[in-house]
Amino acid sequence: PARAEEASRPTADSLRSPLHSTLAIIMPATTAPNVLPASRACLFTRVQSERRSVWPRILLLFVVALFLLACVLPAAYEHFKNGASSKCFGVLPAKTRAKVPVAASFFHVLTFMVVGRKEAVNVQATCDVLSGVANVSFFYAHYDDAQPWYAKQAWYRRCARDHVAYREKVKSRFVVNAIASRGSAWAETYSHVWIIDEDVRLPPLRYVRHFLRESHDHGALISQPAIYGSVWSLLRPHPRCATRATDLVELMLPLLQTRVALDVFTRLYRSEATTDWGLDITWCKYAASR
Repeated sequence: PARAEEASRPTADSLRSPLHSTLAIIMPATTAPNVLPASRACLFTRVQSERRSVWPRILLLFVVALFLLACVLPAAYEHFKNGASSKCFGVLPAKTRAKVPVAASFFHVLTFMVVGRKEAVNVQATCDVLSGVANVSFFYAHYDDAQPWYAKQAWYRRCARDHVAYREKVKSRFVVNAIASRGSAWAETYSHVWIIDEDVRLPPLRYVRHFLRESHDHGALISQPAIYGSVWSLLRPHPRCATRATDLVELMLPLLQTRVALDVFTRLYRSEATTDWGLDITWCKYAASR
């Protein structure tokens, strides 16, 4: 009713209160034609509108900041952890680089694999990949009764330089026994021994060549490729480093200079041990001290 509308119309006094000031902004200027000049009402409305539009921008900036933190913090955390125990070769100080031994003049790798029938497909894949690398030979240690089956495979006859077959559960004991009987010959023939688990899947040939070249050029005593899915964060591929110096090399697929392999498996590793545990977290510092 007209009377009710007239009673609810704001007065000049009521417009001075914060509540009615807000109502006056929302309502059209014609609601109170004689209270505020149109210019002041428009100016006040525009300022308040701008204030309200700031909040979506703040919210957007907040969301962007959260997104950046979610992306940057994990990488920074991984970098901090990696930096604590490994460094890029490219940023090592000169005096540290000078401590890296000079590589041997020859490069001939003996690939040592402890294999069984179960992983034969993957063992063949490793043979196929490394067959594309010059100066790589294979030594197979069979822990089950599958050696006669392997001997019938054309790829096995192509790759196998030597082999042994007997029951044994610990990989390092295979290495110890082989070094005891063949170590002197290995020292004269091979510059490196690459111990590869039978269930490891190697990347394409160009990456394998890159790894071998880097290990050789840097004269690394013990090295390994980065591993996707490793339980050790510093062994996973690094976003900035192609090659890192580290004091931890896992037992999964270490590449050792032959002189280092002979020393580790005759002096550091105890022949009566019934496990491999602990070898991979000690042999880098041991080799460096030797």
